[in-house]
Amino acid sequence: MNASPRRPRHTAPGLGMVELLLSLAIMAMLLTSVAAAFHASLNTVDENQKIATVTHNARIVLNRMMAEIRQADEYGGGDHFVWITPPTFGNVTRIEYESVGDALVYRRTVNGIDCEYTILSPEDGVTIHAFDITPLERRDAHGVTYVTGVKATLDVSVGGNRFAVTAGTNPRRNLTW
Repeated sequence: MNASPRRPRHTAPGLGMVELLLSLAIMAMLLTSVAAAFHASLNTVDENQKIATVTHNARIVLNRMMAEIRQADEYGGGDHFVWITPPTFGNVTRIEYESVGDALVYRRTVNGIDCEYTILSPEDGVTIHAFDITPLERRDAHGVTYVTGVKATLDVSVGGNRFAVTAGTNPRRNLTW
């Protein structure tokens, strides 16, 4: 018998060119996916930070407004507007908050001099859509209507996100609106 043993075919150890290119392509796709997710995460963090800042600033404004109404000698308002007469022991004789265009404006009269400040505006990255003051009223036994509470709502948007910030207070005494 003439049988010659077969020799096993030897291949070179390691990766071939096709395997190497395929692994690089898979790695590039994975890194691209990770980079896109990281970029989206950074954008979300930035947008959430803007929303948190605007919400914080709006709450500060509304809380200050509610404190001024709570201490007021007299107050009232209309569409997108509230005026407040503070207690007579200070130099401030009138305070106003008004929604003007896309901004919220604060006015006060100190010693007969009018001052005006824009406190929330598109320059700050926020748009004011609505500003409403709602008195919560009751009637007493004599039919007199008086205010038991006041609710303020500020409808704002940051980027593409629109939301409302609200605050409320009870006046220090039952005043008419």
